[in-house]
Amino acid sequence: MNYLLDTNHWSYLQHQHPTVLVRIQNLPDEANLYMPVVAQADWTKPEIAEGESL
Repeated sequence: MNYLLDTNHWSYLQHQHPTVLVRIQNLPDEANLYMPVVAQADWTKPEIAEGESL
């Protein structure tokens, strides 16, 4: 099964939110987690997500 997680989900994972961690850990082994490009940019460059200029 495939799961597309949004920016909020990835932020919760990054900050080790207990409920999100448990839900992710309880997914079947064959589960695939995907990150949209926007979420990837937010995760790798948080200053962009916060509206700061480059």
